[in-house]
Amino acid sequence: MGHQFIFRNVAQQADAVGGTSIAFTFEPHPLKILDPEHLPPRLTTANQKLDIMGQCGLDMAICVDFTREFSRLAPEEFVHEYLCKRLAVSEVFVGEGFAFGRDRTGSIATLRSLSQTCGFQVNVAAPVKLGPHRVSSTLVRQWVEEGRVDEAAPLLNRLYTLVGKVAQGASRGAALGFPTANLLPGEQLLPKRGVYAAYIGWRGMELRGVVNVGVAPTFAGEQVLVEAHLFDFHRDLYGETLEVGFVKRLRDERKFPQVEDLVAQIRRDAEDAQALFSSLEREPLRWGLRIRNL
Repeated sequence: MGHQFIFRNVAQQADAVGGTSIAFTFEPHPLKILDPEHLPPRLTTANQKLDIMGQCGLDMAICVDFTREFSRLAPEEFVHEYLCKRLAVSEVFVGEGFAFGRDRTGSIATLRSLSQTCGFQVNVAAPVKLGPHRVSSTLVRQWVEEGRVDEAAPLLNRLYTLVGKVAQGASRGAALGFPTANLLPGEQLLPKRGVYAAYIGWRGMELRGVVNVGVAPTFAGEQVLVEAHLFDFHRDLYGETLEVGFVKRLRDERKFPQVEDLVAQIRRDAEDAQALFSSLEREPLRWGLRIRNL
């Protein structure tokens, strides 16, 4: 929500003065190049990030290829080369903790000082709070890792969503009467192991289902999988891209003594999820799964 607040302010101000609203971002994450051992898992893919920027009203996003050479730009070089020479900005909007340039040596004070030379205005957005919580990527990651996806959603102003392609699995779900789509989520953060009610986006459709994040301990699995069972859906999804929007965690992942016990539990999970979706229809969510036409 903090980023979205800045995006909307930029879009509104650009509309007011007849300018162009632009987001300046990087790919990949700087730590992937500079310190990969401390790279945090992604909360959004690059495409999701661009979609959200567009939904907030921005006209354009500039996505710079982050390299070691780019990381060595001094704050002064970055401002003069990019903000002044290439973009000719009239106003810049940043968050309270903004830092930039080589080794993050540029501060908001640095930006304000340099802005006087180039003639642009600096606007600093205050932190966004929801109740007692200051909205931050760190807090979102913490709650997703704890399985608190329903609490993380208001901080994101959307459901926490994994995007990935469907890969061939062991086909155990189909044999049990609950076929699943096995998702490859890439670098995104996985929620805590367990079973979740979820909306699943596919080709502009919003489907419903239950999603298991875990290792299938009943079958002595070891690799963490994301397996989505879609309600009332019987199409081949291999190779297709899905968005899984996690609504709420239903239970822990467990090892069952018999396969029959697992089947009975999956049936109860589906019933619990359907009941949850029905309750949400009576009292709609303040946020939702934004589905792209994949």
